Amino acid sequence: MHIDLPHATFERAEHDAVVAALRAKLLTLGAGGMSKQISPAAFEEHVASAWDATGSAVGGTPVEGWLRERYWAARSYDLAYADAQVHLRKWGAQVAGNSFVPNFGARASAALNASLAMFDVGVADCSVSSEAMLSQRRSRLQKALQADVQELFSKQHRLLTLTTLNHFKAQLLKVVSRSGVPQQWQQDSLRRSAEKQFDAALSALLVPSLGGPTRQQLNTAFGQQLTEQTSKYLESPPMQLQAMNAMRRRTGKAQKPPRGMRVGLGVVGAARSKIGGGQGNLQTFAGYTSGLNSAHFMFANDGFIPDSSGSEPPPLRFQPKMNFDISI
Repeated sequence: MHIDLPHATFERAEHDAVVAALRAKLLTLGAGGMSKQISPAAFEEHVASAWDATGSAVGGTPVEGWLRERYWAARSYDLAYADAQVHLRKWGAQVAGNSFVPNFGARASAALNASLAMFDVGVADCSVSSEAMLSQRRSRLQKALQADVQELFSKQHRLLTLTTLNHFKAQLLKVVSRSGVPQQWQQDSLRRSAEKQFDAALSALLVPSLGGPTRQQLNTAFGQQLTEQTSKYLESPPMQLQAMNAMRRRTGKAQKPPRGMRVGLGVVGAARSKIGGGQGNLQTFAGYTSGLNSAHFMFANDGFIPDSSGSEPPPLRFQPKMNFDISI
C-alpha cells in the first residue's frame, strides 16, 4: 500500500489528517486478522519513526518545485488582497462619514474580479499537482474579500434605509402640518416616492457575486418597515399635536390685524414707443404687488397718436402713489 504523506512541518494539518486516516486503515486490517493489531498509543510513534526514516533518505527537505509553488501562491494571495484593500479602505472612509460610494455594486464587482485575476496570473506557472492547494488559497482569498465587501454593503444598506425613512417622515410631517390628518391617497403617494427612491439607490449598491438577499427581497423588507414606521409615526404624540394645530388653524376665526398704520409705495409707469408705425397696434402690461407695495408698467407703440392736448405723448411717464392701511 502506497500513501503520499505530506510534510510534517510545512503541511502540518494535512499530515495529521493523513496520519489519522492511515491509523484507522491499519487498525481495521489488524482487526481482520491480516496482521497483528497495532496499539493506538504506539501508532504515532511508529509513524514518526517511519517518517524520520523517509525524511532522512531524502534529506528532510521538500523539493525545490514544491516550495516554489507554495511561495508563488502565498505571494499572489498577499498581492491580490493588498490590491483590493486599496479600494476597500478608501470606500470604508466614505461609508464611515455617512456617505454612499457612487456605483458601489459595479465597482466592488470589478475590484473582486481584478484581485482574483491577479491571483490567477501569479500562480499560472504552478503544476497540476498543486491544483488542490491553489483552489483552496483562491477560495480563501475570495471569501476574505467578499466578507469585506459585504460589510461595506451592509453599512450602506442601513444608511440608505435610515435616510429614506427620515425623508419620508419629513414629507409626511409637512402634509400633517398643512392639512391635519393625511388622506390615504397622500400616504400612498409618499410611500410610492420613498419606495422608488430606495429601489433606485439599492440597484447601485448590490453586488451580485455576494449572494444573500435579492433586490426584490430587500425592497419587500423595506416596504414592511415603511408600513410599520408610518403607523408608529402618525400615532406619535408630536404628530398628533401637529394635526391638532393644523385643524385649529383651518377651523379657527381669522385674527384681527393689530392696531396701527402701514404704508406702502406704488409706482405706475408707461412707455409710448413709435416702433412698428406708432399707431398702437402693440400693447402689453406687467405688474407686481407685495402687500401695500406695487409696481405696474405699460408698453404701447402709440407714440404717433396725439393725446388730449393734441401733442405726441412723452416716451416715458411715471406716476408714484402712496398706499395706507390703517387699523383702529
